[in-house]
Amino acid sequence: MKKLILITIIGLLMFFTGCSGVDVAITEPTSLANAFNNITLKTNVTNPTYEDIALVQTDFVHWKTHIGDHYYIRDYTSLGGSSTVDILFITNNSDVHLLDGFKAASGAIEVILYDNVTVSANGTLINSSNSNFNYPNFNSVKAYLNPTVTTLGEVKSRDYTGEGQRTGEDNKRILKANSTYLFRINNIATTSNIIDYNFYWYDEK
Repeated sequence: MKKLILITIIGLLMFFTGCSGVDVAITEPTSLANAFNNITLKTNVTNPTYEDIALVQTDFVHWKTHIGDHYYIRDYTSLGGSSTVDILFITNNSDVHLLDGFKAASGAIEVILYDNVTVSANGTLINSSNSNFNYPNFNSVKAYLNPTVTTLGEVKSRDYTGEGQRTGEDNKRILKANSTYLFRINNIATTSNIIDYNFYWYDEK
């Protein structure tokens, strides 16, 4: 919060002084009262670069990606006619902001999200990736394919999509910390199908 206020102060200083080249050094203030004492602002920068003069604003998800704290899973699986595949999500000790999407190559599918699921075996771990390839995969959220389900828990949502159409990805869900969720994908078609599934997320650590 203190750094956000400092960035706002710097932006106002740049606006009112008409700075075209700025060199700024910030140290963490012990209180807002001495915030100005922790800012070094020089307006005599020679040949300023983009980084010198720009006060950049970006959305939070974009920022999370740049700092290496945004993750994804993009994969597909084969399903026989009128069959089911389950994807288990286990969150860590932080809430998880999740976007998910599913698409069938042929025929229709139904996707049901369950909360408070219990399993006797997690299944096969699904590999996730950091959205910023410059960073290792710090992700502590785990996803598994075809767990052994004991109880399904509470239905949170049901989606139906036809051939070649996609469900989700524009609907954000916030998964609770230290919780277990299940995405159950039912192949409505009586013939085999290829199911594409995508997940994008960050947590509140």
